[in-house]
Amino acid sequence: AREIGMPWGGATLVCVPVVDAGAARQALTGAGIRAAARGQGVRFATHVYNTEADVRRAAAVIAPFVVAPPR
Repeated sequence: AREIGMPWGGATLVCVPVVDAGAARQALTGAGIRAAARGQGVRFATHVYNTEADVRRAAAVIAPFVVAPPR
């Protein structure tokens, strides 16, 4: 979550609000990253075998689609 400027809730399941969930999922799939489109968000579920590099790569791919959190 911190990689894309979102607050982290302490769980391995993260749902990121995006402007176009379908396009975000396509970009992730194209980069070899598995995630699920859920409404106006994309859900990531990390596991013990995911590395910090995996998380950074996923964050970089989804960053252009992220809806900025309210300030």
